[in-house]
Amino acid sequence: MKEKIRLATKKDMPKILNLFNSDSSLTGDNNIQYEKYHLNEYLHNPLNKLIVFETDGKIVGAHLFEIWKRAKYAYLNIVIVDKRHRGKGIGTKLMKYAEKLAKKNNLNLIFFFTEVVDKPMHKLATKLNYKKGKKFYFFSKKLK
Repeated sequence: MKEKIRLATKKDMPKILNLFNSDSSLTGDNNIQYEKYHLNEYLHNPLNKLIVFETDGKIVGAHLFEIWKRAKYAYLNIVIVDKRHRGKGIGTKLMKYAEKLAKKNNLNLIFFFTEVVDKPMHKLATKLNYKKGKKFYFFSKKLK
C-alpha cells in the first residue's frame, strides 16, 4: 500500500468536498454543508494549507490548516479520514504532518476545536499530547 501526504489541487476538489460533507461534526451545525466556493477559498488563500492523504492514489483523508505567522500559531480547522479507512493511523499521520508544517513555519502553537461527543478525536489529541481546554458552544446565523 503506497501512502502520500501532499497539498491539494483543484482536481482534488470533488473528492475533498464529498469527504468534508461526509461528517456533520466538521461544521458544528448539522444544517451547514461545505460548498465548492469554500474549497476554492481554502485552496487559493495563502493563509490556508489544504492537505490530502492518499492511499494507492485515492484520497482517504484531508486536513485544513491555517498558518498565522505573525501570531506564531496554527489553527487546525479540519481533520477528516474516510470512515472506511479510520483506525489505520491516518489521522495520526495527518496531525504529525501538521506539526511538522507548523515547526517549519516557526510557529509555537497548534490548536483546534472538536465536538464534545467526538471521542475518537479526543483520543487522538490525548495520544499526541494535546491539552484539553474549555468547552465551547457553536453559534451560527445564515445571512440573507
